[in-house]
This record gives sequence, structure tokens and C-alpha cells, in this order.
Amino acid sequence: MRNFAHPFVAELRRVLQMDFPAEMPVYILSDIDVRSQMGPMFCHGPLGWTGSELDLALQSILQDAGMWEGRGFATIIKESVFLDQQPLHRHWLLMNVTFHEAGHFLTYPEPVDHAAEEEVDSSPTSSEDCSCKAPSPTLSRSQWAMIDHVLWASSRSRNPELSKKQRCHGPEFLRVQAHIHHRMAAAGVVAIEETLTCHVEPWTGFREYWTALGDEPSRLAHLSIREILNIDPPPAFAALSEADERRLSQLDQEAA
Repeated sequence: MRNFAHPFVAELRRVLQMDFPAEMPVYILSDIDVRSQMGPMFCHGPLGWTGSELDLALQSILQDAGMWEGRGFATIIKESVFLDQQPLHRHWLLMNVTFHEAGHFLTYPEPVDHAAEEEVDSSPTSSEDCSCKAPSPTLSRSQWAMIDHVLWASSRSRNPELSKKQRCHGPEFLRVQAHIHHRMAAAGVVAIEETLTCHVEPWTGFREYWTALGDEPSRLAHLSIREILNIDPPPAFAALSEADERRLSQLDQEAA
């Protein structure tokens, strides 16, 4: 497998060193390198994927490549979409997709180390368990099902009526991305806002949420982002979030 991830892992650790210290394994894979193992499920959809247990779902692939180091952050980046871009622009786009997926990861519970010792179940299951049309020659159907479940279960919010994409791009994620954006800029890393935040209707836009945070990104720059998420956000941010939740709840009731 190519050394695709090296520049992205290095910058991730430099910019977010408190959340991605050297001892935490980071697995950043290109869809080009894993397409034959992953099959048609990953040939469409978003620019990147992650999940609270995606590292476990990919464990067999990582072990075969000699890359497995235990539980950590795993993401698959859709490099194939950017092949027609100029090299420097492609580099920054892929970097921002990496930080986008890292933002999702930071909203999940921290990986539990002992889970890395558990083998992924490879017993046969029905084809209805996953979205692929045929099993990969490397992954069993149950492993496909686990990946599909991971991507679904890792995108929940309080409002069950929202789509998977909407659920995982709400206020908490936008708060995380405001802090990541601030730290990228401070470290001299180009932040491409549309890629980093991926505004999803019907949430209020990223800029409004960022403004509502006030000086929080600079004031709390000495803390890890996970630590920040344990602190109540500023009242203006909380009010905007609550207003969005009320509005979305009303839309759900009207659609029912």
C-alpha cells in the first residue's frame, strides 16, 4: 500500500497534537488503494468516511498491509475524485477532507483499547446485512455489514428524523470545526471552508455558528477539542443550536 497518508498524518498531529498524540494510531487510507478490497459500496457518496469503530472494521486490511497498531482514528479519503486537480490544490483538498473526518471522530467516544484485541466476526450472514451487491474477496459479508453499521451508528443526533448526513453535521460538529479551522490557520495550514465544514441544510450556516462562539477558539486553544466539548458552549451558540432544533422539530411535525 502506498505511503499516501504520511503528509496528512504529520499535519494532523502537528495541528491537533492534544487530540492526536504520537501514541494514537492514525489510519488514513485512499479509496484508490482499498477499492479492490472494499468493493462497490465506496465507489459513490461523500469525499471521506469515518466512524467510531471504522478502525476495527478495517482491521483485517490494515493487518494485511502491516499497518495495524491498535485502536485509533481511521478514515477513507476519496482521492480518486481529485485526480484531475493541480497537485498543490489536490494536496490541500485532501488535507481538508482529512481534517473534516477528524472533526467527526472527535465527536465520538474515545476508542477503547481492549476492543482492538477482539476479532471481527467472519461468520456468514445474509446479503441483506450490507449494501454491497457482492462480497469482497478480502472481506466477509459480516465485515461489510459491520462497516455499514459503523457509518450509520456514528452519525446520530438527538433528532432521529434527520438523514445520516444531516445528523452528523449539526451544531456539535460545527463547533469542533470552528476550533479546527482556528488551529489550522494558526499553524499555517490552508483551510478550505466548504470542504472543512460541508454545510448541510437545514442547519444554520457555519459562519453563524462560528460567530456565536465568540472568542472561544482562541481562548480555549490550550485545551484539547475533546476537553472543550465537555464545557458548555457560549450562550449565543447554545441559543442558535436550540433554535435550530426547535425549527427542525417543527418541520418534522409538519411533514408527519
